[in-house]
Amino acid sequence: MTSAQMKREPIGYLRPNIPEFGIPSYRGARYEALVPDTLDLQERAALGVHGLTGPTDPATEYEIYWVAYFLSRPPMMQHDWNDSIQPKFMEALPLLRIASGSDLNSEVDRAWMAMTLREIGEDGLAYIPLVGRPWGRLNAVWGVSDGDQFGYPFYNGRLLSTTGFTT
Repeated sequence: MTSAQMKREPIGYLRPNIPEFGIPSYRGARYEALVPDTLDLQERAALGVHGLTGPTDPATEYEIYWVAYFLSRPPMMQHDWNDSIQPKFMEALPLLRIASGSDLNSEVDRAWMAMTLREIGEDGLAYIPLVGRPWGRLNAVWGVSDGDQFGYPFYNGRLLSTTGFTT
């Protein structure tokens, strides 16, 4: 399903209105140095930032594309219920930004934080919306088909390590 097809129905989050929040600054000293031609960890971390923020879909609030078809012509990505692996990306991104100093695709950080706040219910748990995200209903493992929201332990557990931002 393409992003254009997605626009027919907005994503049905539990909390359409969220509180103001801030993005913590990535502090540290920055400098340039002439070093031998060896493994550059800062450069590798910057590539990691690109790898985490590149396969995202602005039409779905920067949800990741988990499925990629590299052998198709042209290569393509599509949404799938496995997109819910996104908290792993959300945990690693700030660490890679600190290590690299990269602000590439910085709009993704704010979108992911807002999305997380929209998913949190009154019970404090996060629920993945199914409305506006038809691929969420295709979860063969959990048998999701009915309802507007879906919650499961893995997603909530991974989100615990991503909540270091201030509201």
